[in-house]
Amino acid sequence: MGARTFSYLLEDALTSIRSAKLLNLIAVTTIAISMFIFSIFLWSVANLDSFAARISRDAQLTVYLMDDSTEEQRLSLLTALQKRKEVQSVDFLSKDQALEEFRKSLKGQEAILQGLSQNPLPSSFEVRFRAGYRTAADIGGMAGEVVKMAGVESVEYGKDWLDNFARFLASLRLLSILMGVGLALSVTFIVANTVRLTAYTRSEEVEIMKLIGATDSFIKWPFMIEGGLQGGIGAALALAANYGVHHALTLFLSSAQFPLLQGIVLNFLPLSYIVAFLAGGVFLGLAGSFLSVRTFFKAE
Repeated sequence: MGARTFSYLLEDALTSIRSAKLLNLIAVTTIAISMFIFSIFLWSVANLDSFAARISRDAQLTVYLMDDSTEEQRLSLLTALQKRKEVQSVDFLSKDQALEEFRKSLKGQEAILQGLSQNPLPSSFEVRFRAGYRTAADIGGMAGEVVKMAGVESVEYGKDWLDNFARFLASLRLLSILMGVGLALSVTFIVANTVRLTAYTRSEEVEIMKLIGATDSFIKWPFMIEGGLQGGIGAALALAANYGVHHALTLFLSSAQFPLLQGIVLNFLPLSYIVAFLAGGVFLGLAGSFLSVRTFFKAE
């Protein structure tokens, strides 16, 4: 298809849209609302993935040692930990250092420790992991092996929290996929019905074009382009609304006085998501118009 031909077909599609402004406005608005809801889920998943990545960078395994563990057991354990491919670093925290860290965390309430006759906190190793080995499964697998080693009393890595967060993220992804399927069907249906109505209003024009020798493909393309424009514009409006919500939430969080909300960083959809989202809107529009035009021409 040459540039001149495409320019003509595009102009024909735009003329068709202008001739049925209300019908196309309703279609585009409905598509935009549907895709906006889906974009919010994508935005949520993207930010939760980013949050999970930040959390994983700080993931660590704390190995608590028995009070009667020997120096030989500690050195053996340290060597074994440092040799593991998933381990980035291992830091030793003595009983005194653990108590001092705990005292600092009390922030003004240190007086509650004055009645202690002895240090109840154990010494420990704090293990940090290399990138690629920071998942709950990797850390949990290593924890199960380390806890059996000589001199180890227990291990801690926030198992329940990590497992629950991983399940929540997986559920949200599954819900996004199901919503995506529903969205694809609804947008295709909306575009198909809109283009079908447009085609019937132009049925006399189509007949005249056939009489003067226009091919079916030449007649179909303006309808196809019309559907693609509807899907693309709907997707663009959905992204614009999504960005408005994102910007409003970012401003709210930046001025929030609640400690739990401070430090939360929100990111807009990555460029790859944006391109895929817009392309998806155009594709669904083309798919809907293709189905509609095929049905219309069979009826003819």
